[in-house]
Amino acid sequence: MNICFVIDDMSTGGAQRVVSVLANEFAKQGHTVRILVWQDKENLSYELENGVKPVFLSKEIPAASTPLRNLLFKIKCRLNPAHADINEDLERYRRNSARVAAYFKKNPADVVFSFLLKSNILVGLSATRIPGKLVVAERNFPDRPLEAHIKELRNRAYAKADVCVFQTKEQAEAFPMEIQKKAVVIPNPVKDGLPAPFTGERRKSIVNYCGFKEHKNIPLLIDAFALVAGKHPDYNLELFGYGDEKPIKEKIAALGLADRVTMRPFLPDIHSEVKDAAMFVMSSDYEGMPNALIEAMAIGLPVISTDCKGGGAKALIRDHENGLLTPVGDVDALADAMSSYLEHPETAAKFAKEALKIKEELNLASICDRWQQLFRKRNP
Repeated sequence: MNICFVIDDMSTGGAQRVVSVLANEFAKQGHTVRILVWQDKENLSYELENGVKPVFLSKEIPAASTPLRNLLFKIKCRLNPAHADINEDLERYRRNSARVAAYFKKNPADVVFSFLLKSNILVGLSATRIPGKLVVAERNFPDRPLEAHIKELRNRAYAKADVCVFQTKEQAEAFPMEIQKKAVVIPNPVKDGLPAPFTGERRKSIVNYCGFKEHKNIPLLIDAFALVAGKHPDYNLELFGYGDEKPIKEKIAALGLADRVTMRPFLPDIHSEVKDAAMFVMSSDYEGMPNALIEAMAIGLPVISTDCKGGGAKALIRDHENGLLTPVGDVDALADAMSSYLEHPETAAKFAKEALKIKEELNLASICDRWQQLFRKRNP
């Protein structure tokens, strides 16, 4: 079987991790696997094995120079300046989808798996020119803030795919019925090679690791910790991540928590670094299927999460059984949940032990098999 993944880039991110895991596993099973990276970013954050190598669209199908079309496009924007940004987006997708189609004309695949919004739009708009089966994978909350024309392009592209993979049922239900009819729900797998659960007295740190994006709502976590800090002066908050640190640092300083909240870069061995922490807390407004939460549960950390839109947290955490869920944006509820773990460590340990079952529920072999079932019947 000739399989090709399409993705924006292979830098740090949940979708990139899942692509690397699936690509390695499929190659191990004897399939020919490629990863088509269409943005000019050659940074690889995840290890690729078994001969899997990324292919960069810019090297395979260079952008064509079309002076006449560029001139016509500039005239169009000047005639309709109010829609210049929209026209620019549409033209960019048109150009790149044509390049993607040209790549697959030269390099056909039996199955194309596309991950992330921009890639999904590109392959979807090229669907009639891509041989083989097309599977697009939605990796975030569909109703997150997006421009209307981008949502329209996305829905049009997804409607042309053979299969649309969602991480949760809630994600699928946010789309029109023509897309829901081709929906398959597959959660993310637990990463291989995670450290064994920690046993012993936990250090007095509350942790979070993520990309510092607005929807992660790290300020909410800091506000909640500020309420906890007075009652529990021996506990600190540790934030590991990447992205825009400035507003977070300003928030920490404004609350006078510089000596209680530390920010550190995301570490390759992050799980070994945090496995003995008091708890992992996720404060997002929306998510897809949060890998950080899956991994925290799989290494035996007591976990707390907002019941964020997208359904990922709710799909993983059974409230007051293997973790705690709090309403989105509710600082008091989040602070109370954190305090309850600190004041009742036996409950935290009990929930953490139950959370470990996620390793079996989302084991790599079974999740990869569910992806394989998408093309197994068509190509036995």
